[in-house]
Amino acid sequence: MFRLAALWAVFVAGLVLAVILREERLASQGKIPLGRLRRLWFKKDRRRAPRFRVDWAIRYQRLPSSETNHAKSRDLSTTGVSMVVPEQLAVGTLIQVNLTLPDQPIPCAVTGQVVWSKELSSARQRLFAVGVQFQGLDPKIQKQLADALGTKP
Repeated sequence: MFRLAALWAVFVAGLVLAVILREERLASQGKIPLGRLRRLWFKKDRRRAPRFRVDWAIRYQRLPSSETNHAKSRDLSTTGVSMVVPEQLAVGTLIQVNLTLPDQPIPCAVTGQVVWSKELSSARQRLFAVGVQFQGLDPKIQKQLADALGTKP
């Protein structure tokens, strides 16, 4: 009897692990929103839009400066972006993000505000992860973002 219960527990744990690994793989490919499975076990997701892992090259500039810098996106939604930048950006900093969407030859410019920032550990160079919340997003650009991510605006 004990062996049957132990085998059953191992079987259920294996199924849960398989589901978690599948969700992580699909999220890393950008096919499903991040944290879809985690919402079942952890606190409610307070985001207004689902985030998708994307690895797109981004150009940004602090406002009102005209100096453009390069960044890499970590995840993206129709309301904001998390990206890796080579400089520390203070919370509250206004920036213009230039995103080149798939199947769009011209990058779309979006104004956003840095809402969080943290330093990433790297042996070669100092890198920072920042979260940017889009502000005053044009509905046309929001629709293009939603189409590129495969979601509803």
